[in-house]
Amino acid sequence: MFTAFQRFIYSLNKRQWFPILFIIVLGCLLYFYRINFRGLWIDEFFSIRDGERIAFNKGRLLYYVLLNPWLKISEA
Repeated sequence: MFTAFQRFIYSLNKRQWFPILFIIVLGCLLYFYRINFRGLWIDEFFSIRDGERIAFNKGRLLYYVLLNPWLKISEA
């Protein structure tokens, strides 16, 4: 007894497999292209921006006071 997914896979011919394999290979290539690149999330971006100018109007003053020297160390 086959599941619905197995029936779908077995019903595809070689010409129908090409787009599926193309999408999978393209996805893998795009994933591994810059795997060591570390992107910033929006909250991290705002923390770095506010830490560079020590945002006194925010509620977490100690956080930004400690973040500012840490950013200067990481840039060196």
